[in-house]
Amino acid sequence: MKKTTGREKKNRLQRRQKNGKMNSIQSKKKSLPLELEQEEKLIKAVYQPKIHAVQDEEIKAVLKYCFALIGLRPEQWPDDLQKMVLLNFIRQNYSGHSLEEIKIAFDFGSAGKLDIEMTHYQNFNCIYLSDVMQAYRKYATEILKQDANTYKEMPPSPLPSNEEQEMNDKNFANEYYRKYLNNEFSLVSLEYAHLIYNTLDKFKLIRYTVARKKEYMVEAQELRLKELNGTSISDFREHQEITKLLQLYTKEEVPEPEKKLLINYAKRLALLDLFKFWKGQNRKRIFE
Repeated sequence: MKKTTGREKKNRLQRRQKNGKMNSIQSKKKSLPLELEQEEKLIKAVYQPKIHAVQDEEIKAVLKYCFALIGLRPEQWPDDLQKMVLLNFIRQNYSGHSLEEIKIAFDFGSAGKLDIEMTHYQNFNCIYLSDVMQAYRKYATEILKQDANTYKEMPPSPLPSNEEQEMNDKNFANEYYRKYLNNEFSLVSLEYAHLIYNTLDKFKLIRYTVARKKEYMVEAQELRLKELNGTSISDFREHQEITKLLQLYTKEEVPEPEKKLLINYAKRLALLDLFKFWKGQNRKRIFE
């Protein structure tokens, strides 16, 4: 029988200790509290491929997951124009994040872990997505501070050049106006009118007076109240939410998300009036 040397005994002991430590770590990992498991999940998501490197279809798949998660009915899902807007918005603002982070943001938000009201009012738009991601970023920053290496290694979001962004904005505005001229608008298309308004405003094409803009805000609130009062809802929870919202309007305590919605409604009304004027002048395109 071969005699075991002292060095071999030492190596064997070290291997046993290492294996024992690994088993201990794995055992602890299995029994991690839910809070730590979620934090670990978040940190892993940071290392996933960034949005600037994935295909549109992959983004659409994650969006569908989010729609289902928050209870958005299929008939309330985006049309083709809305999808294009969402994809463009995500690539412009969250290209340094991973798709897994967007899923986690909605998972955590739905679970009540984020400081945000997840009520969607049957509408999933860029503002709603932005609010959820902002709450996620605030939460994630606190977690990532505990992992300095991860925080330092997060790459900056690559942004399009000014020329590329300007071209994207003009093309999108032209396509939107084309749909208006050809009567291809859907109800969902109208929800994105404020984005076109913002683009035209950036290029100095919005020339309404302050007084006229205030009138549009009044019209927007009238439109919104008519919309809320005329909504036919069978779900008791949704009925409670709308009743509460109407009460807040009466008290002039309109919540911030609703104020943003009113501004968007006002921009929509203003934009459609402008489009009507341009159509009367036989204008075929906004930008050449």
